[in-house]
Amino acid sequence: MGATVIPDQSIVIDNNIITSYNPSTAFDVAFNLLESLTSRENTDNVKRLMGFLV
Repeated sequence: MGATVIPDQSIVIDNNIITSYNPSTAFDVAFNLLESLTSRENTDNVKRLMGFLV
């Protein structure tokens, strides 16, 4: 299918496709997506509100 596995990266972003290797990366994927749709500042604010250290 043309996919290239990158074993040392838990999340791979290729243009508008984000892949990850297991469900434990869900927050990281969500934060990457939020940042790409809004801004770093907004993402940091959301992380703070959710209790993640920024």
